[in-house]
Amino acid sequence: MDIREEVTRETIARNVRRAMFEAELTQAALAEQMTITRETLRHRLSGKKPFTTDELTQIATATGVSLSELVRVNEAVAA
Repeated sequence: MDIREEVTRETIARNVRRAMFEAELTQAALAEQMTITRETLRHRLSGKKPFTTDELTQIATATGVSLSELVRVNEAVAA
């Protein structure tokens, strides 16, 4: 796996966790809204597995955060 891919995946996971915190949304509640298991969500939030575009769109809707904000990665780190 490419280091940039890993950094990007972990950064997106961190952005999602921040959005969940700000929206006061638990993992259980978000997983239920997304119709995925809590285990699947935990793997995504840990950065072990990447989020799909559909999942990120659902998270953006649930948290009120834009999709572009969820996928924002520091250019210096990703390069």
